[in-house]
Amino acid sequence: MKRFLLTTLAIMLALCMAIPALAVDNNLDFSNLTFNDDTSPIEFSLYLDFDWYSKDTWGQDEVSQYITELTGVSFDAYKSSDLAELGVLLAADDLPDIIFTSNLVQRFEDYDVSYAWDELIEQYCPNFYENASVGEIEILNNTAADGHIYTFKTHFHYWEDPLDFPSYGDGGLYVREDILQKLGMTTDDIDSLETLMDVFGKVYEKKEELGIDVVFNPHPTWGSAIAWYMGVHDSRWIDDEGNAHMAWSDPLQKEWLLYMNELYRKGYLYPDAYAVNPENFFSLNRSGTVFAATYNTGLATETNKIFFENGMEDKEFNSIKDITWQGEHKRRTYDSGIGWASCFISRNCPNPERAIKYMEFVKSHQGDALTQWGIQGKHYELDEEGHVIRTPYYYEAEANEPGSTGIGPWYLQGSGLGEGTVIASMMVQTSATEQQLAWSKPQYDLLAYLKSTYVSAPYWYFARVSADSDEYTIQTKLDTYWKTTTTAIQLCDDGEQAAAMYDEMMDYMHANGLDQLEAAMTENYNEHLPLYADFIAAHPLP
Repeated sequence: MKRFLLTTLAIMLALCMAIPALAVDNNLDFSNLTFNDDTSPIEFSLYLDFDWYSKDTWGQDEVSQYITELTGVSFDAYKSSDLAELGVLLAADDLPDIIFTSNLVQRFEDYDVSYAWDELIEQYCPNFYENASVGEIEILNNTAADGHIYTFKTHFHYWEDPLDFPSYGDGGLYVREDILQKLGMTTDDIDSLETLMDVFGKVYEKKEELGIDVVFNPHPTWGSAIAWYMGVHDSRWIDDEGNAHMAWSDPLQKEWLLYMNELYRKGYLYPDAYAVNPENFFSLNRSGTVFAATYNTGLATETNKIFFENGMEDKEFNSIKDITWQGEHKRRTYDSGIGWASCFISRNCPNPERAIKYMEFVKSHQGDALTQWGIQGKHYELDEEGHVIRTPYYYEAEANEPGSTGIGPWYLQGSGLGEGTVIASMMVQTSATEQQLAWSKPQYDLLAYLKSTYVSAPYWYFARVSADSDEYTIQTKLDTYWKTTTTAIQLCDDGEQAAAMYDEMMDYMHANGLDQLEAAMTENYNEHLPLYADFIAAHPLP
């Protein structure tokens, strides 16, 4: 069966037109898109499986209003309260029409749960691939184990494009520049994780004098930038013999966990960091009493702006970029991602024809530009190099009523290049004030550095197992165990005991199916590898 599916996929790829990546241009004519066949009013229920999502009310911002005006489509949107909620809806067969998630993705790659996009495309919008700039690599990346396509994941990147930057969601490490200055230092002086430990110690010794309550505040759920600076794989990885592994099996995980444990035992790591919700994390940083934090690349930009608005303009977070561990620059991002979030059309959707035509709209260059850049002429213009130049109206609107433009949350099929172009354009803005550019600089500098660490390996993605397999059950069980136990290791009061806990954890994982899981991952990886032969030849790993 697997051989048949792979043969079918190879034929599909041979027949599919090779369409170039999203091009930055000024052509926002929507007339070629199939949503024009029917623009009568229709409302879909939309589940946003992200409790941190910035907006879940359709029709109260300029972009969503404009989309409804164009397409007739509106959404009854609501966001999740926790990661368990979607599983409950799935088990109860109580799914909304459209689900936007990065959670339980393989459960939705199921013909009985979700509509197969390849079938809907063939029936209702046969020019989808051309209209939405979908090339062979994205078809390959998004073909599920049963040979169908159930979504095109958002934010797939074409790193060779100078306007494609990493995602806002990439992880960063931040420290208070104003506190460092009081210590006679700058962020440039933090050139290694060993130096970072020493700086944490100096801040800890002078906490009261410096007005600091928390030395280091990691986000409760985001990936650890400190781990990445140590060279720890953050998803899956392939060893030199071609064997696939979960990130759990990376030996460097132990170095990271013991480093974090040392931070905790010395009093630097906020002891309640992993017990709070994201809202508490943000409010603590914005109080001005935190020295360092980890989160996505926007933390410094967003927090500094809030400091300024709340009369605390003397406080400033800055991003840490190129630092070493044990004398080496180890951060390298093996981009095994084939994108980020998935948008599924559930079998409960009453009008899959309008739904797939809407997906063509948001995945097209025109829809991507609208959802991620805003309304051309109102929120932005393009310069000759394709940079997005924000208008004075945009800055005024966002200053007076943040989020009123509606730029960002409604993409559902947004490209990495659509988002990256905004980032690449940060420092060429002609309408921005000096203060606005200053807020953007820590994020821009961090993302420019991160791009230099990227290695493209989308074929690593297929080092995975299907959702209906015994190995997936093992993976789910071990994932829960890993998260609970690694938190306990970090918050252990004894360093030797923390090291012993790590060894016991790995013994448990091997005894409870890790080897079986990774053997199945390796088999699946090697079955897909030949299909990527041309890509691998053009993008060799270092």
